[in-house]
Amino acid sequence: MKKLLSIIMLTLLCCNVSIAENKWGFDSNDNAVRVQINGETTFGDKFTYALLKENGKCEDMIIYFSSISKGKYDLNKILGLTIPVKINGEGPVSAMIVRATSAFENVENVALDLTQEQIDRAKKTQMVIIQIGGERPIDGYNFEGVAEKITIDLVKVDEFDPSEYFLNLSNTWDLSKNRSAVDVGLGMCKL
Repeated sequence: MKKLLSIIMLTLLCCNVSIAENKWGFDSNDNAVRVQINGETTFGDKFTYALLKENGKCEDMIIYFSSISKGKYDLNKILGLTIPVKINGEGPVSAMIVRATSAFENVENVALDLTQEQIDRAKKTQMVIIQIGGERPIDGYNFEGVAEKITIDLVKVDEFDPSEYFLNLSNTWDLSKNRSAVDVGLGMCKL
């Protein structure tokens, strides 16, 4: 099932050339500009700098990453849970599960050869957004210090076993051009 969900995810995401090329992407709404890049292990998992809009500019940000669930449980019941993660093997660092949304929309349209059980599991699969730390000033953040490939691992502890909930327990993102990507995002804050 893990391979099947990975194949579906890869098929859906490879349709987007920017994702296949692993480039920084930008998304803006009234509250924030999201500067994000897809993972190398699982392309649908994103690393995000959320630049918070206030008074026509962005001064603070929140850092997130996402991970795909196994589709066994409704992860809304663990929202707000603080879990340990390791970044480049160091830590653990506390991270908080802040949102879970459907990972696949209209799964029936791309799942012609799946059984009903497999379609139902794919419908339950969620994209889980995990926040690292709290709100922080953009100007005070050391972008250059993390301008490399970083790996985030979900860590098992007595109170929480991530392998019960998540499809992959580790992903890598290439943050080598993070400062220039955030600068583009800052330009979008004024719009």
